[in-house]
Amino acid sequence: MKKSPGAIFRERSEFARTRIRDDTRKTSPGAIFRERSEFARTPVAPAHPAPATYMPSMAIIRDDTRKTSPGAIFIRLIHETHPFGACVKNCSWQFFRERSEFARTPVAPAHPAPATYMPSMAIIRDDTRKQLIRPPILMTVLMTALITMSMTTSIFAVAAEPSSGMLERVEVSLRDKVSLQNGAKLFVNYCMSCHSAKFMRYNRMAADLEIPEEMVERNMIFTGGKIGDAMTTTLSAAAGERLFGVAPPDLSLIGKLRDPEWLYGYLRSFYVDDSTETGWNNLVFPNVAMPHVLYELQGIQRAVFKPATEQGGGEVFDRFELVRAGKMDKDEYDHAMRDLTNFLYYMGEPARMVRIKYGLWTMLFLAVLGALAFMLKREYWRDID
Repeated sequence: MKKSPGAIFRERSEFARTRIRDDTRKTSPGAIFRERSEFARTPVAPAHPAPATYMPSMAIIRDDTRKTSPGAIFIRLIHETHPFGACVKNCSWQFFRERSEFARTPVAPAHPAPATYMPSMAIIRDDTRKQLIRPPILMTVLMTALITMSMTTSIFAVAAEPSSGMLERVEVSLRDKVSLQNGAKLFVNYCMSCHSAKFMRYNRMAADLEIPEEMVERNMIFTGGKIGDAMTTTLSAAAGERLFGVAPPDLSLIGKLRDPEWLYGYLRSFYVDDSTETGWNNLVFPNVAMPHVLYELQGIQRAVFKPATEQGGGEVFDRFELVRAGKMDKDEYDHAMRDLTNFLYYMGEPARMVRIKYGLWTMLFLAVLGALAFMLKREYWRDID
């Protein structure tokens, strides 16, 4: 019985498709990948004393591109250019990268013993668990302690170093409540005749400096205001400009605008000068429009100048000569001006007192937290060490 042409065509087509499936089953990319991956996971005994090395294709690619990949180039650039490249080179994630690459690349055995290919994470955990660099928690704790001590010693006391002839060292301390109270008394009785402090309120000053509000209302408010009012003056800006040629500035922020050494030197450097409109001059602020309102306390002094020894001639300041004594001697007046400077420094930022108090507690909390973190780190790494 002869087969029809259609039956013959179908048989041949089916045979061709079967051969194609059988041939491509072993040659498809997926089959090759599965075979090589399975081979990488399966221990293979060498067929002769010098076994050949069979590595997955991806391992060969990694070996060839370990030094040319973008990540490797980026790491190398950091090592060569960054000032902390040496530290970065020894970081734990760099060990992880190197160990991972080594684990993914099978190595030929050096003797006839069968080569064993283990999962990459087994080699990573076994080899590097003792080589990972510990986080620098101890260094963090030490730096926190150093910062805390430096802020504690310098945040309440500001020592201004002299920068010129009339600027002398002065220490201002927000913990010295007696000094701040005396400075507030001098400011209210002498400075507020012309200057205002509109960003400061009487009740805030009383609370910060521990002055009873009744005493403030009775002895420190001369404008008829209330305890919650701002510290303003009755002298208007127009009247001040007419009297002095310029309106007296507000002194609320003078403690932040000027250094304590400048304020201290300015308050002590007034002298009589007939060439000025007010009859006064100042060594720190030459030709200032402000007269010396504290002359009753300091007295009247005259500046003595001497010829300059350098080329160019001129005169330089030599000393002060007392013309008429005041209510205070030199030491008492210097101490009073230190108190006034201390108050102006406080008034420049009243929140500094509260901010510093909570800041110290915060730094102490961070120090304790750092110590606990260090102990936790030691407990965590105890089994590994």
